[in-house]
Amino acid sequence: MNSNEAVQAYLFGENSKVNLITASQTVPVISGLKGAEKSGAKKVLFILLDSYWTQLNLAGQKTGFKEFGEAADLIDKAKKQIEIEDFDDAVITISMAITKCTTPAQSAWAVLSENELI
Repeated sequence: MNSNEAVQAYLFGENSKVNLITASQTVPVISGLKGAEKSGAKKVLFILLDSYWTQLNLAGQKTGFKEFGEAADLIDKAKKQIEIEDFDDAVITISMAITKCTTPAQSAWAVLSENELI
């Protein structure tokens, strides 16, 4: 991986982690809501998760890191868990997606560090 590719992989990885951490913190809030509030909040979260899914797939295509695609698959799984209100497992699944995004970011960090760019 060259320096330009490393910057791209690092940015995709870190941005994805931030987004997914936000999503994982949102799920418990939604679990405590009732009725129309819960339904509306779930819809908004699904919109965000779809956006993150798209970003993860783009990251995988642009960087070649399969971990981004694996993270996107985990987002699909988390959405199904949220749909059936299995909120605890959804948080775990999103956390697994965060872990997947760490590998490309760490690999990129190593390249950037070796080239004294950070």
